[in-house]
Amino acid sequence: MRKVAKAGMLAVCLLLIFGVVFFNPTIAKEKKFKTKAKDVKVELGQEVLGQEHLTDVVGIDFDATHLGLHWMEKEGSAQVSKVFVRTGKSEDELGKWVEMGIEPQEGKNGKSKEDKFAALIGVGDANFAQARFEFEVQSEKHRGLKQFTFTFIDAMAEGEEAQKLTFASRITAQTFGFAKISPHGHQLNVISREEWDAEESLRENSNGGENWPRSYHGTRKLIIHHTADATSNGGTDLETNMATMRAIYYYHAVTNGWGDIGYNALVDAAGRVYEGRYGTLGTDFIRTNPTADDVMVLDVEAAHAAGYNSGSFGVSAMGNFVDADLPDAQREGLKNVLAFVADSRGINVQGNSDFLRYDGTWHNDLNNVTGHLDVGSTLCPGANLYSQITAIKSEVDNLPGIASNLNGFSATLDGSEIEGRAVGAGEVNVNWDDFFGATEYQYVLERVFGTVYDPQPRETAWMNELNTQTVAQLQVSFETATLEPNSQYVLYVVAIDALGEPVSNVKHVNFVISDTENPQVWINSPTELYETSERERLAVFVGGSDNVGVTKLEIFFDGALKETCDNSESCEATIRMQKEAVGDHNIEASVFDEAGNSSNATVNFTKAGSGDPEPDPEPDPGPDNKWCSPWPKCRK
Repeated sequence: MRKVAKAGMLAVCLLLIFGVVFFNPTIAKEKKFKTKAKDVKVELGQEVLGQEHLTDVVGIDFDATHLGLHWMEKEGSAQVSKVFVRTGKSEDELGKWVEMGIEPQEGKNGKSKEDKFAALIGVGDANFAQARFEFEVQSEKHRGLKQFTFTFIDAMAEGEEAQKLTFASRITAQTFGFAKISPHGHQLNVISREEWDAEESLRENSNGGENWPRSYHGTRKLIIHHTADATSNGGTDLETNMATMRAIYYYHAVTNGWGDIGYNALVDAAGRVYEGRYGTLGTDFIRTNPTADDVMVLDVEAAHAAGYNSGSFGVSAMGNFVDADLPDAQREGLKNVLAFVADSRGINVQGNSDFLRYDGTWHNDLNNVTGHLDVGSTLCPGANLYSQITAIKSEVDNLPGIASNLNGFSATLDGSEIEGRAVGAGEVNVNWDDFFGATEYQYVLERVFGTVYDPQPRETAWMNELNTQTVAQLQVSFETATLEPNSQYVLYVVAIDALGEPVSNVKHVNFVISDTENPQVWINSPTELYETSERERLAVFVGGSDNVGVTKLEIFFDGALKETCDNSESCEATIRMQKEAVGDHNIEASVFDEAGNSSNATVNFTKAGSGDPEPDPEPDPGPDNKWCSPWPKCRK
């Protein structure tokens, strides 16, 4: 292990001698780390046979601290069920086999299902690696493994020059970082991205923007994870854990393609909390002189649970807890994160609500605090951590300052609850019981865009001062006609006191505004009862419109599909009339919108003339771009 910076060692010694230090010093870091990484890709030239595949040993020319592995496999074939690696300083001296957990794909929608990723693991200082893939037991299918890639990461590589950082928060013998305070006084010390040396350039795309643009959605769910790296189990060394943060960041942002670290926050075995996803408000790509409000910003969308990233906060315990026990200090750190976020967003940790996924399907009665395996096909956060979630929730709920529920809450349209439903036109009535100590009630309607391709700005997220409205009575109503059709909304209500501070949990309801309006379609050409010539190439032009947006236009000739135009409000085709019979014909156009509504239009026309269809005097090449012969018999 590389040596700890002298200034850091001196600080540790002082803390051990004098105990807790209550001042705001300037801490100088003598080293600035820059992550070094290299991918070694292997293409398989022949089909993999048997129940396992042992790879060749591969190597690199630097010492790696961490190793990742990803591969591609064909759908419908026997899938990889387990993967193991062993590493070492030389090709002939590899260590023991270590299992790497297989992670679900948590990135953007549309990512190829052929891409599979193993969890990152620490390897000390290794230059060589070998992997062993095991396949589904007793499967008669062909093995689908096509290629695999080792990602070697050195998270302890030193940068070109030292950098001094000023930490604005108090230092204790156990923690340092930025002190964040929730509305009811829960303090959380968070080690910032600057402190663990995040290279912000890894978030940047070729155009100078963000690979995954920041998007903000009101936090309603807390999802608990583990990093699945057993080498982090029980690890309390600060320098080592900050190196692990840098390695996870690179693996998630670059290798997995998630644009940044996947979690909103992470907790090590000592109970220290690390800032995950970059969420600082504003348009600046890199922040300067951050304050506590800039660190671990709530509501920013991360990449920790596919389909659930919008509206959730992901916190991960460093380590693998499938078999290992969670250290007490780490459990306490995890509890502190949950308490801070729950209090800051008024989340009832014992409650549940319906949740709308990215794909438009509902997860009914999803617990407000839950494990990753409840929302995805995974073992995360491990059985030994998952089994403690119920007890942790109870302990958080009993902490001083955690607000009580706002009772009697209902949101109805025509007498029916709107939660977890698509609703049509009408007036929504929202009611709740009087809350002791409340003088007013704040509410907000948040439109949730729900996709990383359509980032939601902070200004639209819930409880933003531009969004909130205040009422003194115990009810509010609104017309759904004033909302965007085919859109997801969340309604939030919270009781506040005379000082404007929240005194209750936030009640929320998730619903969708139905798009019941059919799109419009018309045919510009040909016109009704048009008469074509015998050799005419008939130009067909159709158009469509919709209140939300056209997703597809189709053109049919005599019932046969001739052309499809996706995500366009116009479409055209050409009909070679010299090939068609004399007499009556028709053109039909169909239009579709995102909600599945559709409309049709038809034009009837006639081909004039007599006798059989004549061959095209100027034939075009066939589908293979070759002329056919003999003409015209070769043309079908």
